[in-house]
Amino acid sequence: MKNHYTMFQPLKGILMLLIIFSHSFYIPEFSLPVNPLSGLFRFLYDFASFTCIPCFFMVCGYGFRKKPLRILMQNTVLPILRAYLITSVIILVIHALRSFVVGRDVLPSLLPRILCYVLMVIPGTTYFGCTVENIGPIWFLCTLAFTSLMLNLILQIKEQWKQGVVCLVLCWLGLYLRDFPPPFCISQSCICCSFLYLGYQIRQLKLLEKKLPWYYTAGALLLCLLLCLKKSHRIVVSYSWFPNGLATIVAVCFLSYILLYYASYLDQPKGRFFDGLCWLGQYSFLLCCVHQVEGNALPLRTLLARVLKDSMWQDAVYFLSRTILCISITYLLVAIGKQRRLRA
Repeated sequence: MKNHYTMFQPLKGILMLLIIFSHSFYIPEFSLPVNPLSGLFRFLYDFASFTCIPCFFMVCGYGFRKKPLRILMQNTVLPILRAYLITSVIILVIHALRSFVVGRDVLPSLLPRILCYVLMVIPGTTYFGCTVENIGPIWFLCTLAFTSLMLNLILQIKEQWKQGVVCLVLCWLGLYLRDFPPPFCISQSCICCSFLYLGYQIRQLKLLEKKLPWYYTAGALLLCLLLCLKKSHRIVVSYSWFPNGLATIVAVCFLSYILLYYASYLDQPKGRFFDGLCWLGQYSFLLCCVHQVEGNALPLRTLLARVLKDSMWQDAVYFLSRTILCISITYLLVAIGKQRRLRA
């Protein structure tokens, strides 16, 4: 087993595809008893959805290193926020052009989105008498920047038990604030800082090098199954809300650790498919930004609704088309970047 952050690149690639999947499919709620096939599909959808974000943060925490504040800002926080800013500006320009083409007033139509990206808030929240728009998948970027700062401050505390207490308090605070959503992804950052800290401790304690008993895996999967089956316990992946509080967070922590554990023991097979997953993991942040722009700029769902009448086929074609589109644009941007570096 390799004890290095890059060993999780295939896992990050799979998680990124699952995030696009979660944003593409509409899976209606069901009540027991259910058809076995629809119940299995519902469970797989939930299973994929609520593990993506915690697992992503734990992988990032595994590669985290405590640094002086200036170096952390220069090498981690500012590049992430720069990507967030560029993506936001591109989306605002696209919506301004769309409003201009259809003859609407540009500024009034852009104000909800400007507030959304400036304040980094979730949809449905009213600020200055205006209901903000959906911030989209790039909430992950600003949350990762803020949690990196928070974790770096927490690691200044020498005693590990005090570090754990601070993370638990932050997690409780994030759950409490979900009913009063503050700006700047404060609630999400408080919760996700715990995932980042767990990933950091997994590396420090070398937990991936220790044998994991089979009953740990079985128990975690059973717990997650019980949480998935009850409607009130479901998690909305887009903003990492945890309706069942700490019980749900404990479940996803166990499951994310199991995913990291088995991903670290995978031998690296040869082949284009595996190389593609590694590539997706390597450029997952860029793919996230492209996914954000694509979801806001292109009316793929509207076009498919005119061609395909069956909702399931619409979701399937929508997922495949936007996945291919996002990967193609990301590949093009990476190629352009490499060419520019070669010329320089």
